[in-house]
Amino acid sequence: MVVVDLETTSDNPSTAEPITGHFIHVVDGSVVRTLDWKCRPRIWGKEAEEAVAIHGIKKEEAMAGPMWINAMRELWQWLPKHQVHFACHARRRMFGKQVTFDHAVLMVQFFDVGQHYEFARRFPPRKILSTHSMAQKIITLPNYGLANVCKAMELEFDSTQHHGAEYDAQKCLQLVRKFATKLDLEKFALEDYEYTKEESEHEPAGGPPKKVRKKKNTA
Repeated sequence: MVVVDLETTSDNPSTAEPITGHFIHVVDGSVVRTLDWKCRPRIWGKEAEEAVAIHGIKKEEAMAGPMWINAMRELWQWLPKHQVHFACHARRRMFGKQVTFDHAVLMVQFFDVGQHYEFARRFPPRKILSTHSMAQKIITLPNYGLANVCKAMELEFDSTQHHGAEYDAQKCLQLVRKFATKLDLEKFALEDYEYTKEESEHEPAGGPPKKVRKKKNTA
């Protein structure tokens, strides 16, 4: 299993760019290696300026990272070569016809075509584990953010370290281990994939229907 947390220049997956991340490779329940990863954003604007402040990263630090093509090459060489589960605390979404989640979408956007298809082979949709989805399965919360879920699962959570890639990835791993005592992870990943796929197939073309603004009666 690979557990990941990415910190990005935006909360919007369509415009976000990864700037730092922490990857944890777990084999038979034990951490065998980690990757503290950085990537220089291609575009720097107001949105990025506001986002990095949340992560405690200065612009100079972010811009000192390797260019995305080199950063992605480093990540690609580090990722396991065989098929494993890919876990993160993020919502599932459709990427083309593939069910995945925000962090996977972000990484795939930066891979070349060959890497894109190889990523799908190594981390197929049926092996993606969303701790966000797992939390929704077993507990009821008004908000399924990482902090709320950790507290509900009786895990200590330091809000001053939240949004740091290494800290959040470690918390995600702790959640996976907690949920593994309550759920069959292999079965859950497949069921969650099928549910999301079915939900997307029943969605009207072009996405959810937009609300129509009513015209004011000026008479």
